[in-house]
Amino acid sequence: MLRVAIGKIALLCDEAPRLLQQQAAEGVRRASWLAGRELLRRAMGVTALPDMVTGSNGKPHFSDASPLCFNISHSGGDVAVLLGDDGEVGCDIERVRPRKNWPLLAGAAFSESERQTIAALAPADRLEMFWQIWTRKEAIVKQAAGSVWQMDTAASAGLFVSQYRIADTLLLALCTPRPHRLERDDFQLWGYETPVSIERLEQKTGAGDKGKTYR
Repeated sequence: MLRVAIGKIALLCDEAPRLLQQQAAEGVRRASWLAGRELLRRAMGVTALPDMVTGSNGKPHFSDASPLCFNISHSGGDVAVLLGDDGEVGCDIERVRPRKNWPLLAGAAFSESERQTIAALAPADRLEMFWQIWTRKEAIVKQAAGSVWQMDTAASAGLFVSQYRIADTLLLALCTPRPHRLERDDFQLWGYETPVSIERLEQKTGAGDKGKTYR
């Protein structure tokens, strides 16, 4: 089983049950933490989340013998959850947006072939390719419970990475230990105007499929 949930942080915070609201600490990360937990609860279809613990690597997981693994990612006002029962998973969601220092980040974190992939594109297309590569690499790092500072060494050997464009401006990358093939029913969306397009992207580096769009 592999399931993806994507939602708007503001909506999920407002509709989260009182118990979850009480567990969310105050501070700048309260909204994203609360929305991520509420989205995970909805993806699991439970009234309350099982107890969680944080491993030595900082990645949270369920404290019981549940086979379920999950990963949460935030970007701006959006949050994504990847839930699976076949080993550790990683996901990253990013809204395609301007970033002045993206060439410097690519120079520090991307491989030579990845930088060449960007350079071969028309200037107007390079920013989105930067974000495509970034999300794939971060999903790989998060699958192994690493940090963004390890992105320059991220390797997908033995892993399966897929990528999607959601509602035209969101990029979502998923990393699992085994191949997966997701259909429209595997995605749950909360707070978006319908219909929402979900396009599976061709992978310039790594495995993937090209061009299928769901609405």
